[in-house]
Amino acid sequence: HKTPDSLPSYVNAVMEAIFEESQKEIAAFGSEPKTASFRHAVEEFSSGSDHYIYSDPTVGIGCPMMIQWPDKFYHTSADTIDKVSPDSLAKVATIAATYVYFLANAGDLEAPWIASQVISREKQGIIKLVQETLDKCATPKMDPHEVDKHRDWLRDKLEYDVEVAAEAMRSIKRIAPNSDDVIGPFISELMTYADEEYDHAVKMLEALAEKQGITELPDYEPEEVEEPDGADRVPEKLYRGPVASRPWLFKLGREDRDAVRVLNKKHGVSYGGPMTLALYWADGSRSIGEISRLVELESGSTNLAYMVEYFGFMEKMGLVKFVDR
Repeated sequence: HKTPDSLPSYVNAVMEAIFEESQKEIAAFGSEPKTASFRHAVEEFSSGSDHYIYSDPTVGIGCPMMIQWPDKFYHTSADTIDKVSPDSLAKVATIAATYVYFLANAGDLEAPWIASQVISREKQGIIKLVQETLDKCATPKMDPHEVDKHRDWLRDKLEYDVEVAAEAMRSIKRIAPNSDDVIGPFISELMTYADEEYDHAVKMLEALAEKQGITELPDYEPEEVEEPDGADRVPEKLYRGPVASRPWLFKLGREDRDAVRVLNKKHGVSYGGPMTLALYWADGSRSIGEISRLVELESGSTNLAYMVEYFGFMEKMGLVKFVDR
């Protein structure tokens, strides 16, 4: 699992590169080993372990997570040494040791390779995003309004992803302070690439529409959605790192505790819901509405109404304050 977008870091690309090398186990006839003998995936950020403390922007240590899922025996009395696979343990230990050793010694010499890893993986992500958008729009009966929604989302998502990737490349300066001459051109290249892929997507959408007799795909005005009261308030965390809110909840009055339970049940929220990502963005520079949009761009979903109410309870707990910008 990668770091959150609120703490973009080159470490994701480094970890992915090492992880991919570890998958080269099985060879087809007459070829080099390139197939893994184990199931694997690279996913976006997920909380649930120490990494989510390190990767909090107020702590600022980009930390990917390796995890086996489902963790059938973890945190139970059945979690004994005989349940540990020597092969899996060796694989994880090798990946972790390689990662730590490389980062401990990386500097200006390694900066170009790291930056290349970041940009190449981001380009792959852009291609995938563009194709997914085209797939959603390529229906037997295209709806121009739906196409416009997907097109607008693609534009916003590309702009967001490129900025996250640019910050990830800038983070290389933490180990290679003199790498501006490498990072700058890569960022410019990625911005140009994203623009070109967006233009490609628009042309493909127009071609698909034309096949169905749709001669124009208008740029509709987005539907106005009334934000809940309080969405314009600007929260700022008052602590460093994430917080275990349960002890703080018990400091609230009975009425407020019951209200929090009702709120969670109403919105189907468990394990923090959107608040883990939202709190990462809550640095006193963004409104709750703006934070909600960032969470949506990062994760694909959000819940503004829930955030507004929950941030209010967090203020009562003394965990955030609302500030003027």
